[in-house]
Amino acid sequence: MELPKLTDVPMTCTHVCYLAYDLDKSSETLAALGAQEVVRTEFPGGVSIMSALAASAPRFTNPEAAGLVPEINGLMFELIVPTGEGTLYGDHLARNGPGLHHIGVKVPDFDQGFESFTSAGCTVLMKPQTRSVDVPDGTKRDLKMCFLDCAPIGFPTIELVSL
Repeated sequence: MELPKLTDVPMTCTHVCYLAYDLDKSSETLAALGAQEVVRTEFPGGVSIMSALAASAPRFTNPEAAGLVPEINGLMFELIVPTGEGTLYGDHLARNGPGLHHIGVKVPDFDQGFESFTSAGCTVLMKPQTRSVDVPDGTKRDLKMCFLDCAPIGFPTIELVSL
């Protein structure tokens, strides 16, 4: 069986994630660039703000849904401030300081996307997970996701997601 190439997998870039030390200063900078906050979420390892440049960006009550909606006319920016070490985000910030953490990529078929990235040489940073999430249209769907280190193919970490 021939494995699909990355170019054979339909993908949509949904967001760019930046890790920071100071949530207020970094969110003020994003706002000065014209970004509108879409959702702010506290999670066990930190605080996240999802922002968009679209003037009419919808607000979401479900933080997981915001990263899955490239249809709001532009790339989303995810700003994360970890609250400690021992997490994917906290350890990265401690090692590397503030900066790019990952690029969010949505694929229609998670297994095909996962196989394509791993066959290309990307390594798994966080095993694939599935969870039920509320999406903006009011329904629940299964979200599949994982984090992949794509340095072997000359790219940063990818958050691979499929609904």
